[in-house]
Amino acid sequence: MATVAAYIDGFNLYYGMKSQYRRKYLWLDVVHLVRQLRPRDRPFECACPATYRSYEEKETDVALGVAMVEDAALGVGDITLLISADSDMIPALRAVKHIAPDRRVYVALPPSNQSRVSPALGVGVFHIRESALAHAQLPPAVTDPVTGRKYTRPPKWT
Repeated sequence: MATVAAYIDGFNLYYGMKSQYRRKYLWLDVVHLVRQLRPRDRPFECACPATYRSYEEKETDVALGVAMVEDAALGVGDITLLISADSDMIPALRAVKHIAPDRRVYVALPPSNQSRVSPALGVGVFHIRESALAHAQLPPAVTDPVTGRKYTRPPKWT
């Protein structure tokens, strides 16, 4: 069983889902989504080094690309999985394949997005199916294990 290091362009995923399905799948468990996309592999379980508390998309593509390249160089996981359709990620994908030519790299395209990744990069590209989003929903109520605060799925997200 291979280990997957997953990188998620949250804005790209959010706007793709919202464009295609409105708010239907926004109550998303991203770890479970990765498990849906790579069912025979296991997610790389480590603490995320960066925490963002802003809704502004500034330098996130660069940070995501740097993290992918750095992790490939360090041998984090066996597989790189990028969830994004942003063509700005192509140089990072190229760099990952340059640093680790034998590493398996996949790009999962959010709904309503088209691929701009060339097969010549040696990267597998596939669309995230609606069934994967449907099976990766959080329970109706989630409790933050640190603060104890309870969050419930907004009614308009059904």
